[in-house]
Amino acid sequence: MNNLSWLIYAAEVSERIQEACVFITFVIGIIGGAALLVAFIGTLAEGGKLRYPVVAFLFWLPITILSLGGAWLLPSSKTIYMIAASEAGAQVVTSPDAVEMMGDLKAIIKKRLKAELEGK
Repeated sequence: MNNLSWLIYAAEVSERIQEACVFITFVIGIIGGAALLVAFIGTLAEGGKLRYPVVAFLFWLPITILSLGGAWLLPSSKTIYMIAASEAGAQVVTSPDAVEMMGDLKAIIKKRLKAELEGK
């Protein structure tokens, strides 16, 4: 597989990873929020310190942030397809035939510009 094949594959996978990150964040949010609420209520009922809810929160928050960060930082499939198109365009433009045609095109444009300027 070449680079373009990998980019097309990554475009499809990125959508699924983003969806999984959002789902994981949702599940962690619900479970973590419920655990925090239970720990907070239990601590208040016992009249103790809020040590356990703080510890639970310190574990829950980074996992939630990392999961959401994964969803936000992953490029969308559209972006990956644009990168693939850019790669394909770069390969076409640097091919020997394209370089030769660009040189010929440049010569034609210069000739036409010169003719237009002299005609004024």
